[in-house]
Amino acid sequence: MSVIVVGLNHRTAPLELLERVAVPPARLSKALADLRARVDLDEAVILSTCMRTEVYATADRFHPAVQAIRNFLCELSFSVPEDVADHLTILYDDAAIGHLFAVAASS
Repeated sequence: MSVIVVGLNHRTAPLELLERVAVPPARLSKALADLRARVDLDEAVILSTCMRTEVYATADRFHPAVQAIRNFLCELSFSVPEDVADHLTILYDDAAIGHLFAVAASS
């Protein structure tokens, strides 16, 4: 099982895309339910702030999980994959965990 993070942030994506992919508190429950219903993901968490929207997940198969999260972000932002793919940050295992701690520590 791998830990995966897929997301966009202020360094990788234009503001217009960040605004479209943001998950406001009122939509968080539905967005999380939509994400967790994807068969390629075991567990998932959404982190959405003014500077980033990231999905942290566990999965048995890396590539299908990344595709499931990318598709979720596209549906969330009403975008086609080509508009989102070049802006994604994709990390797994130690790098994903290190990134989570860096974000939590505001670094």
